[in-house]
Amino acid sequence: LKLVMLVDSNDIEWLDSGVAFGPKYKKVIPQLNWINKYLGNDYQTIQAFKKISAKSNVEKEITVRVLDLVYYSGYVLKKVRDLLNRSGYFPYLIGINNNKKALRLVNITLSQYDNKVLLENANERFHIPEVDFLISSHFLNLNKNKVSHSILFSELNMSNSVQFFFGLFNRFSGFEPEVLKVGLKALKRASRNQELQSTFSEFKNLQIRKSWFNRTLIYGKL
Repeated sequence: LKLVMLVDSNDIEWLDSGVAFGPKYKKVIPQLNWINKYLGNDYQTIQAFKKISAKSNVEKEITVRVLDLVYYSGYVLKKVRDLLNRSGYFPYLIGINNNKKALRLVNITLSQYDNKVLLENANERFHIPEVDFLISSHFLNLNKNKVSHSILFSELNMSNSVQFFFGLFNRFSGFEPEVLKVGLKALKRASRNQELQSTFSEFKNLQIRKSWFNRTLIYGKL
């Protein structure tokens, strides 16, 4: 049984393209990180992960493997690592991204941690190693047997109002045009709420909860 990524694999995002490099890339990534941090994605993801870990039946004082897909600066991985560490686990962090240039920023964010591996994966299917927890901003082709405990998806909902707001925000924020392009691509591939309900209806242990800024969180044990 597989979850399916709701995205056209031929629709390459600017961050994953060959033109994303140099000074422009260094400007765009911090701006996207700011949006994710303060407009809800990162915060909501971390809050949901707190609920997952609090209910976890994974034995403490052992190594737990946490995988984050499309992780930008590594901010969420860092927060999740600190949370698990305080809860009595030994986190092993795994990050997978299509753009090897992102690895430099993530290495800076996670420089104090030894138990980590950062991988570049040019395959849009994101074949993943076996892990305990999976965090992602998009659905993906995923064999559920690869994840021993829980998943956490943070997904945008399709909305004309959000698309308008994001365009207006970007116009007056002074952010780079590529930030708007990345955001509009994310909105373009976003699903509608009924699609989310249909996709995950057979997983009885999953929570599907609407979050602010037109985002839906799907989390729990597969």
